[in-house]
Amino acid sequence: MTLRFIAAATLAFGLAQPAVAQDMIDAAAMADYITGKAYQGINPETNEPVASVVYHADGTSTLWMAGPDGTTPKDEPGSYRIENNTYCTRYLNFRDNSENCFTLEDIGDGKTQAYYTDGRTALILSPIEIPDRFK
Repeated sequence: MTLRFIAAATLAFGLAQPAVAQDMIDAAAMADYITGKAYQGINPETNEPVASVVYHADGTSTLWMAGPDGTTPKDEPGSYRIENNTYCTRYLNFRDNSENCFTLEDIGDGKTQAYYTDGRTALILSPIEIPDRFK
């Protein structure tokens, strides 16, 4: 009975944990993946796009979300930094200018699953072309 409980507990805890360290992208790969690139953020529960971002080579970033009526999106200036195996973002008027930090897991096809550093699931980053206005 005790052995079955230990096995069940081990399985339950294993399934509840975020991705293990070897699945996560390290700082060097993260810098290569993010710097100078653009991504669409996709809600992993609905598979719907929620925002897009360009990570400029100078450490600044620009976030935009399309209006519900398809209007031209408003660009939101921000910044990002990579430290250890996380990257952190901050936007002037988004989330009260608070810094949010993430780890990334490679999920194939150039996409990554972002996790908050406390292990909560964030967005899926899917590569997009950098819009002409940022070139």
